[in-house]
Amino acid sequence: MKRADYVPVYGRRPWLMSEDLPEAGDFFREHGAAFRLERRELINFGKDPRIFWIEEGLCATFPTTGGDMPRFIGLFGRRTLLGGVRSMGHLGERMEITAVALAEVSGFSVPAPVFRAWVSAEREREQAVMRSCIAKAECQLEGVLVNDLCTVPDRVLLAIEVLAQAAGVRLDGAARRCPGTSR
Repeated sequence: MKRADYVPVYGRRPWLMSEDLPEAGDFFREHGAAFRLERRELINFGKDPRIFWIEEGLCATFPTTGGDMPRFIGLFGRRTLLGGVRSMGHLGERMEITAVALAEVSGFSVPAPVFRAWVSAEREREQAVMRSCIAKAECQLEGVLVNDLCTVPDRVLLAIEVLAQAAGVRLDGAARRCPGTSR
């Protein structure tokens, strides 16, 4: 699969998680504890039974069972929940996932059972969070497809575009005119 031919199959964009409900941010700001991660700081996410609301910054998740070189499976930026999918489907189960701050990250966290109780308190909220979880899983699946099917140079170009989206930067096509590519 060439970058020029790439069209998303499952998610709107690979790796980058969609923003969550604004009311989730309100809940975390009211009931959560503030947290801050420095660039390159890790969260052994599979062992920490907390859910994180990211106000600023960017985190990447990767499986901790994959050898020396981590392969990111998800990017979590502003106004996203890190751990929301886990809390909805795997609460209490150990997961082999680590999160790393790609930039300074700040936000709020709550224990996973507290978040799950808040979500479950209203049927519409629970359905909206479940739809968000599905969208996140689709973005991660899309990233797996890109990792498996695109060439390294094409993955790099797509990653630049996705990281620019995460930062709120609109590219003018410069990433597609990199030396060594046909674009």
